Amino acid sequence: TPPVDLVAGPITIPANATPLFNATINFTIFNGSSNTARFSWEDAIYISADTNFDIGDAFFGQVKHKGDIAPGGQYTNTLTAPLPGILPGDYHVIVRSDILNHLVEQNRTNNLGATLNSVAIDVEPLVMDAPDTGAVAQGQSVYYKFNATAGETVRVRFTTGVPLAGNEMFVRFGQMPTRGDFDFAVNEPFVADPDLFIPIEHTGTHYLL
Repeated sequence: TPPVDLVAGPITIPANATPLFNATINFTIFNGSSNTARFSWEDAIYISADTNFDIGDAFFGQVKHKGDIAPGGQYTNTLTAPLPGILPGDYHVIVRSDILNHLVEQNRTNNLGATLNSVAIDVEPLVMDAPDTGAVAQGQSVYYKFNATAGETVRVRFTTGVPLAGNEMFVRFGQMPTRGDFDFAVNEPFVADPDLFIPIEHTGTHYLL
């Protein structure tokens, strides 16, 4: 097919967001060529600490566009998905149109668009000796953060009114933990009320999953 030119346009982001909770991002893509962009292709969204894409940027999601876009035409897509587990901070959103290179294009450098403004991403803090309550749905994960001093031992208890529930907890210093990358975890996974004792080796912020 004749070459086209997809151009990443305006991106709308929330003012703030929380890892593992849903966020909504809207973006517009233009066809800047004199040829029709035909059939379908994929657009990808990333969360980045700056406005330049690199392989370390967190993947937010992918949206499939179906249908022809005439010369000078445009389309707008919306993606609502859980934010990846990234450290608190101010982040930009990057959109990469036709991420799988389905279309023949005149210029691919303008397939990438980034927000000038940023979204503030943070997790809820835990305060020592102050219980926190909330609802965690089946299959859902939640991040917290807490500050501790080296030499202390911190106890984190998770209790639920569902005796047959299976819950896990993971802790990591200075970075978001995952189920495969953590400093501490409960000895017995998938119990209703996990109880975790953490010997603090480093003063600073610890993250709990």
